Amino acid sequence: LTDKAQAVRCAAIRACSAFYFAASADSPSGNEDENESLLETREAILDGLLGRMAHDPSLANRCAAIQSVPITEDTVPYLLERVGDVKEKVRVAALEVLRNRVDVIEDMTEEQRVDVLRFGLTSRCTSTHNATASMLCGGWMKTLKFDPIELLRLLDPINDESVCETAMRAVIGAATNDDNLAAGLSHLSSPEVRAYRESVFDTIKVERDDDSEADGRDESLDPATAFYLRIVCEYTKDSTTMSASEKNEVLSNLLPDVPALCSVVQKHLGRLVGSIRTQSANDDDDDDD
Repeated sequence: LTDKAQAVRCAAIRACSAFYFAASADSPSGNEDENESLLETREAILDGLLGRMAHDPSLANRCAAIQSVPITEDTVPYLLERVGDVKEKVRVAALEVLRNRVDVIEDMTEEQRVDVLRFGLTSRCTSTHNATASMLCGGWMKTLKFDPIELLRLLDPINDESVCETAMRAVIGAATNDDNLAAGLSHLSSPEVRAYRESVFDTIKVERDDDSEADGRDESLDPATAFYLRIVCEYTKDSTTMSASEKNEVLSNLLPDVPALCSVVQKHLGRLVGSIRTQSANDDDDDDD
């Protein structure tokens, strides 16, 4: 892994993947000493791979290391760092591994998801943007059964509004053929593409839920749902590829009924007034004390 010749280092990096991806890699032997020795060897090799991934002067070797490391809680941060690599091919290789081998729910934190979208969905590099769109639309959305609102719930639309808006515009753009289609949905089958488009423009059901009202919860219009409705309406209104009748049809199918929205607004206004009154009463009690 530290040889002076680039080709030798590359061959060594690719050979190291057998320690993690071979069929017998996770099959322990009956000898505890051998198992302990193998574990130490794997740890040493992993340290070498992570070093090559970050610091090897050859972009081909950094790409090879990205494809050779196992996916663990410890290695995911190193992969995310490569999304900001100075070389385009390395960034794309890291995004492809994130799409194919990293579980967006189990293997990444909310902060990591937001960061990779912030660095990946950039207008400065078309290849990086397309690879990120492919990860987002063909990877993350597929894992979430093509539900854009569930995707927003894995992000942070309240504190990272700009990143979430950029992500949702990429998701909607892939569904409407405006842009990103080839990159975003190229890894999906025809039935999956149809399911994707149907889910993106599915009707948002905003209904009064007596059970949620009883225990103080209101899940009919959470921040993620409200955020998505705003973005998809803005996108549809500003679209240059849809006719006026198509826009009206999309919006009428997407938006909830006015009475349901009024009920939600009235409910939240009531809670706001109650919260203000409670706070005012607490302040009065403090003054009395």
